[in-house]
Amino acid sequence: NVQRQELVVDGSALIAGSDGWIFRTYDLTGEYDLQPGTIPGLTRFVQAWASKGTRVALVLLPPRGVLAASRVNRSDPLAASFDPAAISAAYRIAIREMESTGAVVPDLLAESGKAKLGERFFFRRDHHWTPEGAKLAMNAVISRLGASLPAFTPVAFQNVLEKYRALPGVIAATMPKECAYEPFPPERLSR
Repeated sequence: NVQRQELVVDGSALIAGSDGWIFRTYDLTGEYDLQPGTIPGLTRFVQAWASKGTRVALVLLPPRGVLAASRVNRSDPLAASFDPAAISAAYRIAIREMESTGAVVPDLLAESGKAKLGERFFFRRDHHWTPEGAKLAMNAVISRLGASLPAFTPVAFQNVLEKYRALPGVIAATMPKECAYEPFPPERLSR
């Protein structure tokens, strides 16, 4: 299986999964290593904000391939080394290292599991998170900040212009241009 150069997006080759999923090789790796100096620098950053009465929350995106592991085509040579357990472990190590700075860092992989959100955290043909994934992340941060959040009154929101939006997908947009595929139908998302 040789990847055409045109199918390399942001330095990552594309891999077809099941049920319309498209992965980047990046989605199937556990690259959560923090560079030397990151933790001491981040600690100074968090402490500087704390001295002004502000808590810092950091959100580390959960591994897309792990959340949609059942959709990964393990027979593809580019996915042969995909190891969800190792990727999950690397993600959690990075979270613990980031938390050691005093920042609030929710484990969105665990939160997604508790909410049974799983693969619905991300779009099938786009590396962005879905509205449900964003809401889960927001709620995880809010629950971790807890009492330190100022009181506020929620404002009712209603989108009167459109109820649903079509998202063609950044990853999927490459496929029709470079292959003999028909365009993928856009994914629909609630606004």
